[in-house]
Amino acid sequence: MKHVAEMSRRKRLGREIKRHRSVYVLLIIPLTYYIIFKYFPIWNGQIAFKDFMPLDGILGSRQGFYI
Repeated sequence: MKHVAEMSRRKRLGREIKRHRSVYVLLIIPLTYYIIFKYFPIWNGQIAFKDFMPLDGILGSRQGFYI
């Protein structure tokens, strides 16, 4: 019985998403903008805290501060 209720819930969610797909399409542009211009610079800001070596890249460089 639980499986049937879960399928019904998923079906209902799918219908709601399909019904409001225009809203989700409108959200693509601001979400993309936010990810590119707000999230990526924060991720790349970790260079300030590393002993950055260009050949190793951001993830390959070791931490610049030692405790």
